[in-house]
Amino acid sequence: MTTYLAISGQPLGVPYYRDASDTSSASYIDLKREPHRVDEIPEAREWDSLRRLLYRLNAPQSQLMSLGCGVFIYPPDPLTAAWNAYAYVGYCFADLARNEDAATFFPQFFQFSEHHRRHQEPTTDLFFELRPTGFYEQNAHGFSVDFIVKAFGNSESELRLFIARHLDALYEFLPLTGLVGTE
Repeated sequence: MTTYLAISGQPLGVPYYRDASDTSSASYIDLKREPHRVDEIPEAREWDSLRRLLYRLNAPQSQLMSLGCGVFIYPPDPLTAAWNAYAYVGYCFADLARNEDAATFFPQFFQFSEHHRRHQEPTTDLFFELRPTGFYEQNAHGFSVDFIVKAFGNSESELRLFIARHLDALYEFLPLTGLVGTE
């Protein structure tokens, strides 16, 4: 397993809106202001590890806030015969001025990489993907990070375990940074 720092050229605009008829996805929900709406996010209803992480990111004492999340598990590819998965949780600093410089996220990447290096899963890669982000309601621009888990495995259940394990690792790591509380 390797942890990568990546830069995305694909900007994110917040808030964003999804088609109301798409029940597999949700429009942006400001969980910092409205944590009670977490159940409107399909992935949070299905994944306890993601739900806990969203609560931690958006807790009143947290200096961070979530911007989105997703979990996608795909059946075996005919060429590789392997299941594959992609999961992410996007977040930034709640004080939007702190997002102006992408370098403010570098310590999290390096500290997490060091903290998490003991995990050995050769079919899983983790990414801290920085992306330009526009916060339209506040007329602010800066960066956010997507914590991404990409994995290959022999079954859906194996991939579910890998994803949960790495979301839990971020959950356990964040209090060590002093950016979130332990509750």
